[in-house]
Amino acid sequence: MSDPPAFYKVVFNDKDLVSNYLYPSNFIKTSKYTFYNFIPLNLYEQFKRFYNLYFLLGACLTALGDLIPIDPFVQIAPLVLVVTVTAIKQGLEDRKRHVEDNIANNIPYLVFRNDKFEMILNRNIKPGDIVKVCKGQKFPADLIILASSHKDGSCFVETSDLDGESNLKRKQAIEDLNKFIIPESNHGLQLDKISGTVQSDMPNERMNVFNGKLSIKLSKNNEKSFSLGMSQVLLRGAKLRNTEEIYGVVVYAGPDTKIMRNLKQTDLKFSTMEKQVNRITLVVLSMKFSLLFILSGLAVTFFILLTYMVPLSLFVTFELVRVGQALFMEWDTSMSSGDKPMKVKNSNLNEDLGKIEYIFSDKTGTLTRNEMTITHWYIDKHGVFDEQSSPGILRECLTRATLDDQSLEEIKFFIKHLSICHGVLPSEENGQIVFEAQSPEELAILKSLGSNGVVLMDRTKYVITLEEFGIINQYQILNVLEFNSDRKRFSIIIRTIKGIFLFTKGADTIIIGLLGKDHDKSSIQKMEKQVDEFAKRGLRTLAVAWKQLSEDEYENFKQIYKDAEESLEDRENRVMKACEVVENQLTLLGAMAIEDRLQENVPETIAYFINAGVKIWLLTGDKQETAINIGLSSNLISNGMEILILNAKTKEECDNKIGLLFDAAKEFHLTAGCTLVVDGATLIFALDFELESKFLDLAKLCHSVICCRVTPLQKAQVVRLVKDKLKKITLSIGDGANDVSMIQAAHVGVGLMGKEGGQASRASDYSFVNFKSLLPLLAVHGRYSAMRMGKLTLYSFYKNILLILVLVWMSPFYGFSGSSMYNDRFLTLFNVIFTSLGPLCLALFEKDVSQETILNNPRLYSSIKSGLYFSSKKMFLIFLSAIWHSLGIIFCFIYLTLNGTDLVGYRNYDGGNDLQAPFIGTVVYLTVYYKIIAMVR
Repeated sequence: MSDPPAFYKVVFNDKDLVSNYLYPSNFIKTSKYTFYNFIPLNLYEQFKRFYNLYFLLGACLTALGDLIPIDPFVQIAPLVLVVTVTAIKQGLEDRKRHVEDNIANNIPYLVFRNDKFEMILNRNIKPGDIVKVCKGQKFPADLIILASSHKDGSCFVETSDLDGESNLKRKQAIEDLNKFIIPESNHGLQLDKISGTVQSDMPNERMNVFNGKLSIKLSKNNEKSFSLGMSQVLLRGAKLRNTEEIYGVVVYAGPDTKIMRNLKQTDLKFSTMEKQVNRITLVVLSMKFSLLFILSGLAVTFFILLTYMVPLSLFVTFELVRVGQALFMEWDTSMSSGDKPMKVKNSNLNEDLGKIEYIFSDKTGTLTRNEMTITHWYIDKHGVFDEQSSPGILRECLTRATLDDQSLEEIKFFIKHLSICHGVLPSEENGQIVFEAQSPEELAILKSLGSNGVVLMDRTKYVITLEEFGIINQYQILNVLEFNSDRKRFSIIIRTIKGIFLFTKGADTIIIGLLGKDHDKSSIQKMEKQVDEFAKRGLRTLAVAWKQLSEDEYENFKQIYKDAEESLEDRENRVMKACEVVENQLTLLGAMAIEDRLQENVPETIAYFINAGVKIWLLTGDKQETAINIGLSSNLISNGMEILILNAKTKEECDNKIGLLFDAAKEFHLTAGCTLVVDGATLIFALDFELESKFLDLAKLCHSVICCRVTPLQKAQVVRLVKDKLKKITLSIGDGANDVSMIQAAHVGVGLMGKEGGQASRASDYSFVNFKSLLPLLAVHGRYSAMRMGKLTLYSFYKNILLILVLVWMSPFYGFSGSSMYNDRFLTLFNVIFTSLGPLCLALFEKDVSQETILNNPRLYSSIKSGLYFSSKKMFLIFLSAIWHSLGIIFCFIYLTLNGTDLVGYRNYDGGNDLQAPFIGTVVYLTVYYKIIAMVR
């Protein structure tokens, strides 16, 4: 075996070589700040924001000299308060990370050093250390397993903290090495007798990929090399289960571990309202500079006074309000399930939840429960068996006297195939056999087989034990060809007394493509017809096939497969090609239908959003018929709605069909409505640059769109197309790793804490358990947040513009000197004290209608999107209101002054402002407070 061109090398149990390498420690740091850099780093981050720099400039100008109209404290104090509050908030959040880091870095582990085990803190472990991990412990770093307490070198790990999957995964030590380190002769551990190196990929974030080579020196003249893959890797954060102890060498430590490499934050999302506020700020600044030019030709004194036109308090209020809104969401029990509460990951998007225009949803585990049950068996030449109506029907058939011997053997062979062709691990808990399965389909199959007389009793790396109709049988496992999203199939090669067999299970389209060319065509057609019938009922399907191998065929495959597994370059592709050597010329055995029921209240939730004018797109990898049926049962396709199917084999055909369907959709759009259904192969053409606009024009006329047989990449492409081309606010929701890309592509990403792992939840902005929680999240919390933040923004700009316009209108009375008639204390406290509590309460507690009313009236959700409480028109009107009210205040002063009441003190003006401040400040204060009262519903 040749070394990889660029590799990472770890030396263990060799003192002379270890000193030649510099490795990172196992110390981890997820916190951002330290005691020394907190102030400078936090200030740097805060003043990267434009509005903070703007206010800092105003504060700096107050230090220019005696001509400045206000005390520098007036300008500096509010800015300091805002920056301080933000710094405290960020500091407290970072302190939690410091505490967590401290706990993680100080866990003790047994480490083999100086020919004996020593108790070493986690932070001091380094690559090359051999670590002993006991049952229930988490792995302190990324390890290569050297030996296990199990005789065959296997161990079981739980990765729920890494990917959310609670199912156990099998890891396997090199068997020869395991026997050497833990000899059966009970001579004790022999760790001191081995040394060697691990050569692997450079540290990377790919959680499911590892290529490496283990070179072991057992004695001076005995050196062996073994290829390494993910089966030998124990990732930091995973937990050892069902195994007493393992010994592993640290390959990646600290920041190089895969879990730490995956902690990179994605770009922080910001709400569309925040972007609107930034644009409004620019408009206000243009107004400010226009007034500056008119009043005094950009004089510094007026620049400082007019700084108050932009409400500094708005931005810190935004932060506080979002924290409060997030707490209200997490406290909402309707979005929690048992011990899994709803979680807000990015409160910046709260107000966007009330303006969603497009929802993109996965199907399996998102709309459905991902709790599989077998409903029907289909056996070639024997037809359909209804397992749902008659559990154990196959076992019952075997007792019928009407069946001949050949039929009996064919049905038994079908059962045997399914009992062996899987990756399920049985374990015993409280005297009962419990299955650990990575696939819910496999779990459903084995549960149903139990009702039919066959039970999986035990499984090791080399032997699978079944109880078949009361008789214990064992089968030798030769090879397992694992499932992946590219292969879409799982195969196992076994040896029985009758010979060597290959059993394969997978998607029906894949299995049909692997059948022999001379296979009975009528048999294939019958199965395809039956599978289509299952799909029309909304059932998932799997097909099974088999092949008997000669000794020569197997030995040829075995060598090719071994070479592929031991390769250090392009291993995955080489392994896939090796599998294809044997996975061909198969014989069809049958199929099965699997039901995945809809989650609770899915139809009601979808109906609400469709009635609210939200477009919903279903993106699934299932068959077209299955997807359509789910669309019908979930209210995605309502009664009387026309179904438009877009399937094409060429780009030209796709173009023509889009044109024809567009004409049809224009008619149906005005009547019963329509749904567009498109498959993944056609979507390749539809997403082409030349056709994407036409495709979108067609989709816009449809109430819903169903994309079936799509890949994770296509899901993300569809979301980006709508987001970028239509400029609509989008939301993606899913529960699996294949949904992560579309969750991150949308404005708002929602991850379900489901059974397909935790990747979707970790990548999301909001997460909960059930799809139905999307209704209160958007319709209640999202709508309230959008309404409240809209009112908060309008009011904040209103009060500050009013405050400054009164100064502007009064400037002629002061000879355009740029002097402030407000008391310095009033200016200091106006935003941060006098007018802070009102808008804060408004943004946290304002309700225009009750929650029950919103949930019963979908149009109330759509009214927010149409700008009921916040829009360019509303912003223009609030500007006019501020102008009108400021002029009203001035005219009142002028009227009173002309009648001999010197309220403003301009007749005896001597540079002070003590006389006018109380009166004018009080009137302005009362005006803005009456305004907020008027805004409350």
